[in-house]
Amino acid sequence: INASKGLQGGMSAFAGEYAAESLLAPGEALIDCDVRYLSGIRTGPARAYAKRIAPNLIRVEIKDHGKDDRMCVLATFRTGAW
Repeated sequence: INASKGLQGGMSAFAGEYAAESLLAPGEALIDCDVRYLSGIRTGPARAYAKRIAPNLIRVEIKDHGKDDRMCVLATFRTGAW
């Protein structure tokens, strides 16, 4: 929890990375990420949804389930061989 009573940004990024890793194939790794913080996660629980949108690109949306699934974090991860 941060000073504004919300989930700390680093924890949000970690949740996004963990969700993206769930879609990796054997021998594939995350090699780059871009995280956009859209709104604070203050009610919770936070839920991360990962979807492969291209052969080497994963999109993760983190939503505040207690706030009508408001999208709070949008992250994209590039994948490659490990």
